[in-house]
Amino acid sequence: MERILEHFRRVKEIGKNEFEGMLKTGMATALLHDIGHGPLSHSSEQFFNFKHEEISAQVITQPPISDILDRARVNPKTIVKIINHTITGRCTLISQMISSELDADRLDYLGRDSYFAGVGFGTIDLERIISMLRVFKGSGILENHAITLNKGKYAVEDYIVGRHLMYEAVYFHKATRGAEQLIASAIRRASELKQSGLIPAEFQFLENDSSPSAAQILAIDDHTLFSTLTHWQHSNDPLLSDICRRIIERRLLKSIDLTNERFHAYHDGVKKKFLKLAERHNVNSDYLCPIDSWAVTPYKPYIVRPADDQPSVITNIFVEDEAGKPTEISQLPDAEVIRALTAKKYVDRLYMPEEMKEEAVALFKP
Repeated sequence: MERILEHFRRVKEIGKNEFEGMLKTGMATALLHDIGHGPLSHSSEQFFNFKHEEISAQVITQPPISDILDRARVNPKTIVKIINHTITGRCTLISQMISSELDADRLDYLGRDSYFAGVGFGTIDLERIISMLRVFKGSGILENHAITLNKGKYAVEDYIVGRHLMYEAVYFHKATRGAEQLIASAIRRASELKQSGLIPAEFQFLENDSSPSAAQILAIDDHTLFSTLTHWQHSNDPLLSDICRRIIERRLLKSIDLTNERFHAYHDGVKKKFLKLAERHNVNSDYLCPIDSWAVTPYKPYIVRPADDQPSVITNIFVEDEAGKPTEISQLPDAEVIRALTAKKYVDRLYMPEEMKEEAVALFKP
């Protein structure tokens, strides 16, 4: 965020008088916008039924964070508005750089995740992307938003393709999603047992079937969660113990991709045979044979919405065309690759313990 705003100051898109305030606000928002995440990042929102944006807003507007911001002359409520895309005026630019199709968050994590995952894609030309950004000079819906110069469109296209590949190969990898399914099953089972002393103090909200408060989310992290799962593998409930042992020992669930043909076959008769197969293997299909469904759109094209929604709709990437007119990137004449990535992709995977997979695959054969 600092590098992006410094760039705008250097090319005189941000004036000297407003730069210090925008820099403070932008960096504070960048530091705090995800402070409401629970353990395992977005996954815990599914496990514990909460929204990290709401937790972030609570944390930012309450002491001690609000006191620190006040001393730095940064308004906590302004940061929340920036995060929620309800801000107007010059800080709209910061809102775009915090959360959009091309923002500081994605520019940060894509390169870092690519490196630590050890994959060859996902790397981006960060300097080129930043240096090609300009603030739109006209009025209307694009006012105070960043656009990309025409000569920077190929670096942006490479970034979009790299992001698509990272989601396909890393973020939505079958092993990752399978592990999340097991953890969700463990938490669900422990919550349903209602055993005294089973749920540790940090996770008491599970016993009440309520969403966690900001204080409760801040009190737990990855280590707290995995320590609890480790403890639960010794539970006197055979199912909870089995689920947690699979997680700790990394005996993860295996999957079958449900193509359209397989999906219809599953619901037209294979499902009954599959459930009987699970029963023969003494597998509780309700907890250990989930179907994981997700949809992803690698790039969401700009859709015109009502005028009163304008402050929140500009999350897309606009590039100057050859005539100097700002155009949404998928609408450029030579953007065939981007247009191909605007289609929503649906994926369904049927998970099961490894000992069932070979026989389960056979069920789908004609």
